[in-house]
Amino acid sequence: MKTASVDGFRRRLVDEIAYRMRRLDTHVGCSAFDPDDAKSMSRVFVINLDRESGRWERIRRELERFHGRTGSPLLSLTRRISGVDARDLSSNPGDNVVVPSYHLVDQLTVEGRSGLADAIGAASRQIAMTPQEVAIALSHIGVWRLIAADQLPFALILEDDVYFPRGFGRAMAEAWDALLDSTGGPQFDVLYLSYEVAAGAKMPPPGRGSVVRPTSGLWQLSGYVLSLRGAERLLNLLPVRGPVDLWLSLNFDRLEVRMTRRPLVQQRVGVPSSNSYSVMPILSQVGLLIRDDQQVLDRRPDPSPVFVFGCEDSGLTAFASALSVLGYRCCSDVAALPADELTSLLQGVSRRSFDAYVNVGGLGLAALTEIARRHLGSRYVFLNPRSDCGSGQLPAQRSPSSSGDLALDALVDWAETHVPGKVLHVPAASDDMWQLITDFLACPYPAYPYPSRPDLGQRPVIRTSAVSPRGKERKFDRLPWIQQGGKRRGIRVAPRPGIVGVSWNADFVSVPSLTRADLLLRDDTFPSNLALFRPANVAIAPGAGAVLTIRPERTAVRGLTSGAIATRDSFLYGRFEAEIQTSGVPGVVTGLFLHRNGPRQEIDFEFVGTRPSQALVNVFFNPGNDGTRLEAGYRGTPAALDLGFDASEAFHRYAIEWSEGAIRWYVNEALVCERVIWDPTPIPDQPLQLNFNLWASRSTEFAGRLDVSRLPGRAWVRALRVGTTSDQSFGTTRAAVAR
Repeated sequence: MKTASVDGFRRRLVDEIAYRMRRLDTHVGCSAFDPDDAKSMSRVFVINLDRESGRWERIRRELERFHGRTGSPLLSLTRRISGVDARDLSSNPGDNVVVPSYHLVDQLTVEGRSGLADAIGAASRQIAMTPQEVAIALSHIGVWRLIAADQLPFALILEDDVYFPRGFGRAMAEAWDALLDSTGGPQFDVLYLSYEVAAGAKMPPPGRGSVVRPTSGLWQLSGYVLSLRGAERLLNLLPVRGPVDLWLSLNFDRLEVRMTRRPLVQQRVGVPSSNSYSVMPILSQVGLLIRDDQQVLDRRPDPSPVFVFGCEDSGLTAFASALSVLGYRCCSDVAALPADELTSLLQGVSRRSFDAYVNVGGLGLAALTEIARRHLGSRYVFLNPRSDCGSGQLPAQRSPSSSGDLALDALVDWAETHVPGKVLHVPAASDDMWQLITDFLACPYPAYPYPSRPDLGQRPVIRTSAVSPRGKERKFDRLPWIQQGGKRRGIRVAPRPGIVGVSWNADFVSVPSLTRADLLLRDDTFPSNLALFRPANVAIAPGAGAVLTIRPERTAVRGLTSGAIATRDSFLYGRFEAEIQTSGVPGVVTGLFLHRNGPRQEIDFEFVGTRPSQALVNVFFNPGNDGTRLEAGYRGTPAALDLGFDASEAFHRYAIEWSEGAIRWYVNEALVCERVIWDPTPIPDQPLQLNFNLWASRSTEFAGRLDVSRLPGRAWVRALRVGTTSDQSFGTTRAAVAR
């Protein structure tokens, strides 16, 4: 699943136009291809995953459009290479020819920014490759070995998401002629046909030649020509360290590399991909990314509803999380649907709140029959059906027209009779859950591990006409995990018994010290922050606790520095409070929040110096297990609260209570905002760190214009506390440490 910024829409539009224009090409011959000439390209290799048969068919048609010197289509010279699948990597994923890590300094060298390396400690920042990057490197190495083994003089290597733009045949022939030396044979190791020039890289000046020599800084290996000599040299340079295109650029000084003046092979922009890029989070942390664009899913699932049933401990909660990763707006683990949602389903209304319903009670056979009639595309999933379930009893799956519980077997029989061909039976043990789901729902296979979750069971729903305090809502992100507008009240579930948890306390007045093993003074940043966090900007102010200072200070990546405190541990649910006095500098934000990345989940209290009598509360939700790199959204779901006082003039107590079923925000012990499930997001369900920071926003819309004349600015914290809540109506009340 790719993510792309809003600006990427323009790029996709340009790509789509170019893709369609290629059909107007009348020159479909290319003399650079000849299987019988040692001075020409005699073979085409296409790297294609076995599960991507659609891509193989598309590139087959592309290769049929062009013919070589002898008149044979390029497809006749083509050999499909089964790509290494990241899902199938063993415990030794590099196979000794790929070292699955590299350093940030390698990235900066290729980008022509090696001068920054010392300033940001790039040489010591090691980056682990993603499984997808390892698999891509192994796939290319496999082709290099084939070229060397078969003694092929020249071969074109393509990835399966490329196409030949208009003018390819003529431009390729001109480039090949330009490579002929006095002996009549091209002399090079690697010829790039598809590439992107790295930001900051030095490239040859414009000229008339159709082929030039790059000095550094080319991304992509989606289309290139490799000579026999080049294949042998690359194999002698093994192992690959880092992403294969990065590694190849680092070895330009050991190879004879050429590039066409303009790319002659194009990679499709809008094609769904499961690739994941390891360097992006690191670039964000060190301050080399200065844009924090909204991320959106390229593709939403089919809008037809999906229903999932199963017995206890069959993996229903994990399945609901998996559907969320795929972009479904999922209602799960509740004893009954909201009345208006059930009405929409029964009436066949297309604008429903949810796309999927997992382990939802109250859906009897009569209701399901009517839903199937109204929604012809609806699909039905059964986890561990029939004998796998023992007694086959669905817990709390009560039919509105029946005095008893519906057996799972009865639902399975109903589905096989009423909706044949739209039913998926998931066995108790499956080697690849993602494959089952994505095949059934026609979704792209994600790059992330299948979620693991304990089953929550069907939680009783509290029906109430009361409206939770929520403040004045601001503009939301538009994502599958956010309900947009309307008379939204969310889903309020019955509380669970309180659970005794871990307490944590940092009182900077009673114990005036920052040298605690459980505290972290941050030394990083994020794209929308104009400041770089440095530990030196956090100090003890006698009698006032800890003070964070934001000041003008030129660094390699920012013009300001500031301070940030975080807990080293992450916590799952509990009460999180602080006694703070915020900054009153316009453009500066004081933050008290819970946060994680991969997937991004966050619960905020934020105070903007431009509006010191307001607090912003916010939630960011992305689904998945730890390591799922979903970071979509940059606004979240903010709401503004009027405090009735100036938060920058004195200390006040702020608290966030977070449970499995609700989030509550308190100011001086008064409840000021509450959000329940799907009001407007699911409740974050991964361990989060507690943070207190001071930063300057790039967004004047969010924080106003920064008043530099009032710097340095300061914010104070007397205490940070984590513990169980005393309010038993709050629900699950643990503060469990996740180390």
